[in-house]
Amino acid sequence: MHFPSPSRTSPYRFVVAARLLRTRRINWISVAGIALGVLFLVLLISVMEGYQRKLRDVIRGTLSDAVMEVERLSADAGDPSTLAASMPGVAAASYQLQTVALLHPQGAGPRHFLPLRLIGVDLASERHVSKLESYMEDATVTLRAEGNAEARAEAKALPRILLSGHSAKELGAAAGSRIRLRTFEEAGPADGNGAGPGWTSVEHEAVVAGLYRSENFEYDRLHAYVDRESNEDRFFKDGAGLVREIRIRFEETADPRAVLTEMIELYREHPAWSPVGVDTWEERQEFFLRMIRDQEGALGIVMFFIVLVGCFSIFATLTLTAAEKRRDIGVLKALGATPSGILGIFLWNAALISAAGVCVGYAFGLLAVAHINDLRVALADRGWDVFPESIYLFPEIPTYVNHRSLLPYVAGAVLAAVVFAIVPALRAARIPPVRALAHE
Repeated sequence: MHFPSPSRTSPYRFVVAARLLRTRRINWISVAGIALGVLFLVLLISVMEGYQRKLRDVIRGTLSDAVMEVERLSADAGDPSTLAASMPGVAAASYQLQTVALLHPQGAGPRHFLPLRLIGVDLASERHVSKLESYMEDATVTLRAEGNAEARAEAKALPRILLSGHSAKELGAAAGSRIRLRTFEEAGPADGNGAGPGWTSVEHEAVVAGLYRSENFEYDRLHAYVDRESNEDRFFKDGAGLVREIRIRFEETADPRAVLTEMIELYREHPAWSPVGVDTWEERQEFFLRMIRDQEGALGIVMFFIVLVGCFSIFATLTLTAAEKRRDIGVLKALGATPSGILGIFLWNAALISAAGVCVGYAFGLLAVAHINDLRVALADRGWDVFPESIYLFPEIPTYVNHRSLLPYVAGAVLAAVVFAIVPALRAARIPPVRALAHE
């Protein structure tokens, strides 16, 4: 009598695979291996993505979306940022003047100075293009002369300066302190024959209006800010390395490259301003951003090996299962199971093992991400700081769980596990029923 083979839609493959997963302890060892790999995968990706996002934010600092350096062609040219701000696609623009200055620390020798870039800004417009205001320790700080006539006269005679907390510490200064700084001015020909320009240094006294602190130590200590309009004739005379820049923030829907191209053409036709160069903040910080991209490549290699170890675990488990269950395979074939049915059982078993491991590992991975800084503090209290601020810049381990970026790795782990299960599954499917039943 002939018995029809089980239908391709019959659930027996899944039922037998689920029973194998439930009854064989070695399968749960594979589940634990996959779970452990996925746990570290989720933890590592979340920490690396959080660190990279934080690092990009720090690298950007007070840079706007784009910066255009311009040259002034007319003495009464006015503010060049108004033209940029009126262009379609530009949300805001500000104008900066930059020059080199030297700060003199208190109690230091006469030749001991801190070099920095002195930047003239308009805080009212700067807040719309950069994060400078959010870095200020006191948001009420102003760099302009305000108050009564006496206060305005004092502020005009004694410029107000915004220092970084790091520079203030080196200077021994605080908000309200007076400091000395030197700028440079062109002093005519270097000799009587007009061989070249000579330079002279001019010493100024200024009062610290306030402090700012970002998380980029090297950037902070090299930059200080003053009011542009009230100090243009004092600090920012033509020559001596003076740089004029327009800082630009784009609208979210704008095409930055198209806007910048149109902006360059517009300024080229302007009678008072000429564009010198333009670039985005990513182009200015290309070296550091390339380092981040290199980290992403190294992370991908680590993820590959984590998944590979889990796949070899499933390969070994199913090979042992096929060897141990030869007689059961023979019984199934005698009852009408086809080679494709046996193949389906083992592939389903691999999929169930990997799916169970992924679910457990993903849940514990999210739990580990949520408490990773608690673990870091506990280890630091015992003398083992795994994330020293002096090296990694940040007081806490930054994390960011992006389920969309984790999904390809998780799906890839399940798929890879099924692929690695094909070889032992084929071996099991090809076992002749007679030999399988005769197996002791």
